[in-house]
Amino acid sequence: MALQGIDVTPHDIDIITDREGAIRIQESLKEYNVVPISYSSNEKYDSYFGTFRVKGIKVEVMGDLRVFRSGKWSTLQNPSTVEITDINLEGLSIPTVSVKSQNESGYLNERLKRKE
Repeated sequence: MALQGIDVTPHDIDIITDREGAIRIQESLKEYNVVPISYSSNEKYDSYFGTFRVKGIKVEVMGDLRVFRSGKWSTLQNPSTVEITDINLEGLSIPTVSVKSQNESGYLNERLKRKE
């Protein structure tokens, strides 16, 4: 959200991928590993989760992330309707979930409430 101009102070970097992507990221960031990628589940989230600290920045990786809402598990975004926006940062193209998709999923509103 911060990369797209939303007024939030990021406390970490979230990388959302599939299980295989999470494992590949762990291999690439092994020297920064804090919590190894493993299956993790609580009452709200379910994923292959791991934490890294890169140059003092907390990086959370979530593979096959699901959210419990309305009494059932579902993906964070609807894969058939999610809109991805590429943000250019210092010559690097970073795919992000668009503000529109985050708003439609309710995540943007949830995140902004946490800011208050």
